[in-house]
Amino acid sequence: MKTISEIGINILGNLITVVVLFIIGWFFFVFFGRRKLVSFFGVDHEKILRIYVGSVSNAGTPKGYVGFEEISEAKNLEGLFKSVIPGLADQPGLLKFFQVADIQTMILPAAPDSKDVTLAHSLISLGCPWSNFASSLLEKELRSPVKFNWDPFFLQIPRLPPITAENQGIVVKICRGDRHYFYIAGKLETTTAGCARFLIQNWKLMRKKYGDKTSFYYLLEVKNDSMRGVDSIGNDELQIAE
Repeated sequence: MKTISEIGINILGNLITVVVLFIIGWFFFVFFGRRKLVSFFGVDHEKILRIYVGSVSNAGTPKGYVGFEEISEAKNLEGLFKSVIPGLADQPGLLKFFQVADIQTMILPAAPDSKDVTLAHSLISLGCPWSNFASSLLEKELRSPVKFNWDPFFLQIPRLPPITAENQGIVVKICRGDRHYFYIAGKLETTTAGCARFLIQNWKLMRKKYGDKTSFYYLLEVKNDSMRGVDSIGNDELQIAE
């Protein structure tokens, strides 16, 4: 049976371990990418990020249906901002689940004309304007020069001919001061999801090319194979009137 002093020493040892891991975590935060992440996505000052997914109306569901692939990639995007502190994953008990949660993220459905969808914070919008009201706001209120037309369907990008391929979509970044808005969409849900995966996997390369404060677009093609690969067809800086 352990004595009180032995228990105290164990508790003190655990506390020291936690403090050391916090210091390691802070070092990781500052020097190994998290600062770059929050700066690129426009959440270094306000620390609020909204991730909006498309919503299809249904009489029996007040908020409508959201697509499985879109919501899955939305959760993966949210996961970028929940970094596990190095070393804690090997610890017993609840410590292994401790995460850096300094950014307030929320995944929300964005039904057409929803009053809950605003441009008051940095955001990521998944889906075309006819299913995602946040995307509609990005096209209309922020004047995104990259936009979709429904009937007939085509994707409009400056200096490019109309794009009609259903497996081609976009990642667009629009900067407004400290807030950054990301527009991810294709005609099909699989295309939108593929474009979201591209952003998750390549945001560091995008940042290296365009920095934190430049608006840009990437035109992407989602492969129809078992690997579900995504290729970049082209990208460029965007000039957007404020």
